[in-house]
Amino acid sequence: MEFTKREWEVLSFFLASPNQYFRAEEILAQTWGTDSSEEQLRTYITRMRQKLAPFQTWCKLITEKGRGYCLVLEAAPDKQ
Repeated sequence: MEFTKREWEVLSFFLASPNQYFRAEEILAQTWGTDSSEEQLRTYITRMRQKLAPFQTWCKLITEKGRGYCLVLEAAPDKQ
């Protein structure tokens, strides 16, 4: 699966500050501006989780109530 332009914008935002929580309005302000809603962001986050599923052992996009969204990155497993 390929990421859309908007998905890449959000992913790039998270990759700039991995393992940190961000509220939806903060993500929107830094990526898409005022032309999008929190509901749209939730839809994109859901799609991004599906696309990141093959990498979930070291890369997870999580939501924590009261804190926001976070891209949790752990060390990628070594290939043997």
